[in-house]
Amino acid sequence: MGDKNTPLLAVLQLLRKYNLKGTEDILRKEASLGDVEYENLDLPEVELASILTAHHTESDPYSYEFAYDTLKKFVENSLDINKHELSTLLYPVFVHMYLLLIIYDHNEHAVNFLEKFGTEQEDYCQEDLKRLSIVKHKDQIKGNELAEIYSTNKFVVQLSRDASSQLKRFLHEQKSSTVIINIINNHIQVEVHDGPGRTQAQVRATTGGILGEATRNGMYHIYLD
Repeated sequence: MGDKNTPLLAVLQLLRKYNLKGTEDILRKEASLGDVEYENLDLPEVELASILTAHHTESDPYSYEFAYDTLKKFVENSLDINKHELSTLLYPVFVHMYLLLIIYDHNEHAVNFLEKFGTEQEDYCQEDLKRLSIVKHKDQIKGNELAEIYSTNKFVVQLSRDASSQLKRFLHEQKSSTVIINIINNHIQVEVHDGPGRTQAQVRATTGGILGEATRNGMYHIYLD
């Protein structure tokens, strides 16, 4: 059917990965993909990310789970001295991905996204997530206090210089990170502090607020491009 590296095949691979059988069967017929080609469909993650980024926008529901999973792996594999600060990005990125899925009318995908990754968030986030889970349609965002707060304010995250540099390198290297970059630039205020990365106990002592950490003097903000 021509070049194997097409957006349709990339989406098919994601559908198979997440076991979305009904949609997968429809697209497989559209792609005229034979059994042998289908069984051998195995694009490398970097190549898969490149295809999805080149041909999909934020309105594509399948890109969110892939991008969030990529961010999670980046945090998990980060240097220990930076890991705890970088992990504070996971919750606000997760929340805004959920809201974007709702805004783009991908309501079922939003529910699945919340169910899959919601329980992984910190314990102190769970009560807020219950309140947010009430929002299942974009018309419900207005009127939901928590959704409105997240939509109109920036979530504050504090990183050391080294952690912020590591984050920038990750986002520049990962072609799947367009959605994450947009969320960070539009909805997260990344403040950079001097000194080493903080320990888990130090991070926990300052996080947990509805909009993240309190803004402190002597810090500068970064914008990612």
